[in-house]
Amino acid sequence: MYHFNSRQSQEIEEAIFNVKNLTNYKRVLALRLRDTFKMTASQISSTVGFSEQNVRQIHAEYFKQGNSAFNKLRKGGRRRENMTIQEEENLLEPFFRASEESGIVTVSVVKKAYEQRLGRKVDVSTIYRMLGRHGWRKLAPRPKHPKADIEAQEAFKKTSRTNTGEV
Repeated sequence: MYHFNSRQSQEIEEAIFNVKNLTNYKRVLALRLRDTFKMTASQISSTVGFSEQNVRQIHAEYFKQGNSAFNKLRKGGRRRENMTIQEEENLLEPFFRASEESGIVTVSVVKKAYEQRLGRKVDVSTIYRMLGRHGWRKLAPRPKHPKADIEAQEAFKKTSRTNTGEV
């Protein structure tokens, strides 16, 4: 089991006042409780609300990495992104202009351009998420099918069994 030296104790003491969010504060607190109060991982986990394994991992990271273990990035984000936000904006720019003129942009056209730029196939959900990130949304379904026969629909309404009283 590693023990803290005086320099490390001083680093932990200073870090407790310089962390920016609650999760990182708890990480530093897990180190301080071990250093100052000689608490076990089990005791620290119940105090800070982390699992025992997480507490042990925090201690191991500190002994390997030093101060950089204090400021871990939060989970989440776009770790497996295909394009940066700026690249996506550049890809969508022509479609923004086209939508201003015609008011309609189909996802299949955007998907083809995206796949061509990327050089491989992607699922359509990838395109919908990208469009959502850039403020696009599906406003409403079209009011009628483009090949609809209005006269046939009206004739059906007049001759259907529900309108004639038959059941």
